Amino acid sequence: MFIIGPDGRVGKVKVRSELGPAYDQALLAAVNKLPRFEPGKQEGKPVAVFISMGVGYSAPYKAPAPAATPTKERVAPGWPVFMQQLTSPAYLTSGQRLDQAIERRLLPLPAGGKAPAQQFFFIVTEKGKIEDVFFTKSMGERYERAILQAMSLLPTFEPGRVNDQAVPTLMYQAITFPQNAELPTGIQQPLPPYDSTKVYLYVERMPALPGKEEEPVGNGVVSATGIKESKLVSELRRRLVVPAEVAQGKVDGVVQVSFTVGPSGAHYNHQIHKSLSPACDAAALAAVAKLPRFIPGQQSGRAVAVSFTVALPFFGPAHVFESYEVPQRAVFPGGKEAVYTYLSEKQRAPAVMQQEKLSGYVTAKFVVGADGRVRTPQIVRGLCTSCDAEALRLLQAMPAWAPARNAQGQAVATTEHLEIRMPSASAGAR
Repeated sequence: MFIIGPDGRVGKVKVRSELGPAYDQALLAAVNKLPRFEPGKQEGKPVAVFISMGVGYSAPYKAPAPAATPTKERVAPGWPVFMQQLTSPAYLTSGQRLDQAIERRLLPLPAGGKAPAQQFFFIVTEKGKIEDVFFTKSMGERYERAILQAMSLLPTFEPGRVNDQAVPTLMYQAITFPQNAELPTGIQQPLPPYDSTKVYLYVERMPALPGKEEEPVGNGVVSATGIKESKLVSELRRRLVVPAEVAQGKVDGVVQVSFTVGPSGAHYNHQIHKSLSPACDAAALAAVAKLPRFIPGQQSGRAVAVSFTVALPFFGPAHVFESYEVPQRAVFPGGKEAVYTYLSEKQRAPAVMQQEKLSGYVTAKFVVGADGRVRTPQIVRGLCTSCDAEALRLLQAMPAWAPARNAQGQAVATTEHLEIRMPSASAGAR
């Protein structure tokens, strides 16, 4: 096992094996020669990460012959032994069960809080002290902080032993947080104060715009091209002044703008995350600046600063959406079944199909414009030259569709895909 530090360097390498000191030293040297890693990140900042892994060994190594009497297990210095491998498990010197001892020291959850189970590992040193707590299934920062606080209040452990020798021990524990009414009388100390200057990327309750329905702002990039447009994007659209270059079809794309919502709900630090053009960038920043004060985000019941990014579309009249990007898709007259009926009845199977005993599917894509007309059909996966030509003829001869519509109810152009079976059951030869 080893640690990858915030700078990406490997450190604190420890090896345990049954192949002897020479193998241990060789493996230790190999790990120390690893290149610098891309470090792990928490809340956008590089952090140290604990890595544990197994390394295989192939021939010509030969296992030693079984001993007549059991041999003592060899433990590498400083290597933590998993608790199930100990000849005598580690207990608290006070005689308490570990889970009960931790739960006695947990702070109560805020009103309305759930009672999740938090799983974690930690190391008990040969002196009975706790170090290096690793959370395997995190339920959020406030639960981790509460467990770390409770762990810091535990008494000394009776260390684990192998061959009557005290050894570092890797322990596993799952803790269920008690509700306020279930919390037994015990040690309760307030958590350390939060850093008021910290800006979060994810919090338990994300910032929300005021209104009848307080819709929290989602994590990551809030897109304006999704099937359901978010309240934030809708509010930005209302305030957005689209530059003339977009309406004229000279510019088409998306601007990503980031900003921070502070503990007071005020937003600041408006920045362009992905640029499109100077005019569009300025319009996006102006729209964000006009937003009202937010309901601030919360972490562990406290208002905190949260940073996130929103994508604003600047689509011209010629923009073509993918069919999944709009809430109301284009529809062939009569619906989905009708389009396949049309393709079957109107198809004229090429003679080469009967001659060569060909059959299969032609995959095509095409654009259904805002006026519903089919244009620019293309073959994505063909079958034969004559088959592909027949598929294109069928698409070009299609009647007008009911066009797709965006979140504002406006007709828009979309790309559609179809698989055309050849020959169809009712296709006539030509």
